[in-house]
This record gives sequence, structure tokens and C-alpha cells, in this order.
Amino acid sequence: MQFIPGKNTNGKSDLLILKAALFLFFLSTDFSRSFFPIFASHFDVAHLDKSMQMALPQIVWGLSALIATPYGYKLANKLGAPTVLARAALFAALATIIMGASNNYWIMLLCRSVIAGAYGTIAIVGTLYLNSRGKASTIAILLTAIAAASIVGNAIGGLTAQIFSQSSTILISSIFALASSVLLMVFFKPDVVHEISESKILTLKYLLTNKRIQVFALLNTAPFRIVLTGFVLYLIPVLLVDYKISLKITGQLMMFYFLVNWLLIQPLSNLLDKYEFHKSSAILSSIFMALGLILFYYSNGDIRLITISIFILATGMALNSIIQVPIISIIFPIECHEYGEGTIIAYFRTVERIGSVIGPLAASLLLSAVGIKVVLLTGILLLLVSLGLFIFFTLDQRFAESLAR
Repeated sequence: MQFIPGKNTNGKSDLLILKAALFLFFLSTDFSRSFFPIFASHFDVAHLDKSMQMALPQIVWGLSALIATPYGYKLANKLGAPTVLARAALFAALATIIMGASNNYWIMLLCRSVIAGAYGTIAIVGTLYLNSRGKASTIAILLTAIAAASIVGNAIGGLTAQIFSQSSTILISSIFALASSVLLMVFFKPDVVHEISESKILTLKYLLTNKRIQVFALLNTAPFRIVLTGFVLYLIPVLLVDYKISLKITGQLMMFYFLVNWLLIQPLSNLLDKYEFHKSSAILSSIFMALGLILFYYSNGDIRLITISIFILATGMALNSIIQVPIISIIFPIECHEYGEGTIIAYFRTVERIGSVIGPLAASLLLSAVGIKVVLLTGILLLLVSLGLFIFFTLDQRFAESLAR
């Protein structure tokens, strides 16, 4: 399946409506982001380690988004993008209401899985729709919507949780998901979705036996998501609490991360369209993420060093996020031509979701095993990953040149 621009599009107005709806939906999911591990720790759960109790909602999030991604892809082809997007946002709103009102940890996890499924569906459908327009700057609409929602959500969400309560803040966030659903149902009139022939569907067997795809997924796609979900969204907020930093300051630091991300994404995307530095961006992103984590480890709770480390980390994440989709057609032109770019993108989105499961799970287990040293060890590993990417791109270029002779 692939998304092809139709003739009945309203052009820029469609993009503005979609951007507003995406912002509202992601605002709903990010409103409790800065304090959710702490929120999860308040439930009384027998026979469950406290660190795992805090990590499990993020693990469930990644797993549910992983499962939902291919189904969102298929449903968009069957029902149309506006229907799928609107219904996903509506389900998320209802699940958020139940989650905020529940006192049961397992019901909270179930609701969390529904919201994550909606998130995965909206992310893949939005990506494919925007990718059909063919520019990194258009894909940046999705990225800036996520970043802007994260800025506002972390800033206001953390403050709201201190003024009222964490449960009340979650209930309030359901309003944004509901507004997103209404906006999509009433105003969003997107391009047409077309289906490609069955012979073009990429098989799992081919993907798993394509060494180039697997190496790139291992060196770029998975680490990006593991750092985001395992460290930025889970471990760093937990460690900030251990440093006796208040929820308000924690929310502001998370807001700062997403603010830097948001400010960088659009200009970097424009530069990427102009100068096409996709491979350099992938390598630099790993180096920046590594340096950010290493500095965070050596900060020892110093708020100034923590702020600088988060700035460096956000820069690395921005450099990587802008190339996640456009780099695929550059590195895998033959595969995209044969099987469809949308199918290859969907596969790498699935790898991202796997990374979202591995990230918090690995971070939680390693935190229990080696303590805060997990941050330092991950930073060193990312430096090795950047070297691996450099070697991969160099050898891959030589291989391509040998075929061209």
C-alpha cells in the first residue's frame, strides 16, 4: 500500500487542519508524559518491583504501538485516512478518561495500551500521508506537531499536576484527544489512498534476509527509539526525582528538551532538502546523543549540567528524527522501487516500535543491575554505533559504485 496525492485535495488547508489535529492529539498523550512513571509508582501493586512498576507503562506503550502500526496501515487503505485518524483519536480520548478515573494499576495499563495503539495508528497514517508529498519539510509537519505538543504538554502538564493532581491532569488531557477527533471528523478532507498490487507487498522473509536493511535498522532506527523511550521519556524523569528535583522543574526540563527539538526540526529539514546531508546527520545524531547521556551521567544532579546535557541530547534526536523517513529512499532505492516506499517505511516504523519496547525494558533492568552507570554505558555504546554507521555508509557507497561501473 502507498499514499498517492489525489485530485480532490484542498492543498495547504488540509495540511493546516491535519497539523492542528495532530498537535491536539499528541498534546493529550504528552500532558502526563513528564510525571507518568511517578504516577505509575503510586499504585499499590503486589509482587512487582518498583522500577518495573514504573517502566511497565512505557513498555506496554511501545508494544501496543508496535502491534497497531501495521493494522493502521491496512485500515487507512480500507477505510480512508480521515476515518482511521478520527476514530483512533476518539478511542484514545475514551481510554484516557477511564485511565484517569481508575485506581487499579492493571486497568491503567489496559487503557495505556489503547492510547498507545491509537498513537501508533495515527503516527503511521500521518507519516504515509505526508510522505506522499515528497519533501522532508512536509514530513516535518508531523515532527513539529509532536515537538510542539510535547513542549506545551510537559510545561502545562507538570504544573497542572502540582496544582490539582496527577489523575485530574490525565482527565483534562482527554479533552484534547476528543477535540482532535472532532476536528478530523468534521474538517479534514485528505488526499486519496490507493492500494498497490499484491505482488508488491514486501514479505517478512525478504526483510529479515536483507542484510543492509537489518544493519541500518540496528545502527540507526532502533537506537534512536531506544534512547527516546528508554532514557528521555522514562529514565531521565526517574533520575531527576532521585536527584530531589521537583515535578515542576522536571516538567520544565522535559519542556526544554522538546522546545529545542521543535526549534531545530523545521530549519534542519529545510537544510536537508537543500543540501541532502542525510548520512552525515545520522552519524552526528548518534554522537550528540552519546555526548548528552555521558554529560548527564557526570552532572551529579547539577541543574546547569543537566540542562546542557538535555540540550545536546535534544539536538541529536532532532538530527535523527528529520532523516528517519527521507533517508530510506536514498539508501534503499532498489527496494523502494520494487516493493513501494510506503511498505519500506512501514517496516522501519515497526522497528521503531520494537525499539520503544526494548528501550524502557532494558533501561529498567540495567538500572536495577548497575544503577545510574547505565546512562554512561549507553553513551559509550552510541559512540560505537556512530562508528558503525560511518563504516556502513562507506562500504555501502563503495558497493553502489562498483555496481555502477
